[in-house]
Amino acid sequence: PNNIKIKSCFPNPFNSSTTIEFSVKEKHTVSLQIIDMNGRLITTLINGIPHSNKIIWNGLNEKGQPMPAGIYFARLTSASTMLTQKMVLLK
Repeated sequence: PNNIKIKSCFPNPFNSSTTIEFSVKEKHTVSLQIIDMNGRLITTLINGIPHSNKIIWNGLNEKGQPMPAGIYFARLTSASTMLTQKMVLLK
C-alpha cells in the first residue's frame, strides 16, 4: 500500500492560492513540488518530514514571482512513490 496520498487541491481552478491536502503514513520524508506543463520545477513546498497534512500554494515560483495562468501539477514524492494532482491557475 502507498505510504502517501494526495487527497485534493481546493479550490481548483484557483485564482490566488490553493490548498493541497495530502496524507503521509508514519514519519516519511517526502517532497511536494509544483511542476509546470513542461515538467519544469516551479517551487518546492516541502522537502522533509511534513508537520501538517495541508499546504497552501500561492501561485508564486521559488523567486517569489507570480506564475502565469495555466495548468500546474502538485507532485508528492516519497522514496517509493510519486503522485501528481492537476491544478488550474486562473488570472
